[in-house]
Amino acid sequence: QEWLPIVKDYLDVYTYHNYDDSGQDAGLAAKIVTPQYLDSTYNRVKSVFAAFNENANPGTELWVGEIAAAWHSGRENVTNAFESSFWYADALGRMAANNHTGFCRQTLIGGAYGLLNRVTYEPNPDYYTAKLFHDLAGDMQLNVSNISDNYGGYFRAYAYCSRISSGHVGLVLINISPNV
Repeated sequence: QEWLPIVKDYLDVYTYHNYDDSGQDAGLAAKIVTPQYLDSTYNRVKSVFAAFNENANPGTELWVGEIAAAWHSGRENVTNAFESSFWYADALGRMAANNHTGFCRQTLIGGAYGLLNRVTYEPNPDYYTAKLFHDLAGDMQLNVSNISDNYGGYFRAYAYCSRISSGHVGLVLINISPNV
């Protein structure tokens, strides 16, 4: 934070890394689909947003240059499985809502958090989440009222102008409620 005002005239992109938890956590499968876990990405990096917004010159982009739901190569059958897609979709939506123009996944192939399986090279579920965002979500995110608060954080919504067709809107709806 201290150096950002000094170098701001030379930056085109400001980037940082974020990991939410340890891949060695045996309880990760249950935690990754909770509102608290989804919120941990935002809570961990909101000071980055504040520093960027206070110090960056207009036109400087904000990227998360490396991100995953868990460090230490993720957790087998969690960060490379369906559960991870809830975290990934929420992180993509939340970062876009906070003016991120770049979102770089930790790895394409490697560990238990790659977009592709490290042995078979078949796509992991997060690959499809990334593909849908890339193909459907345009550059303009629309303001969706925070309906998550009405449902204890279990339901989240993000909306974008469509990349495919002018005048159309794409929605990302995330329901992690164990009851619905």
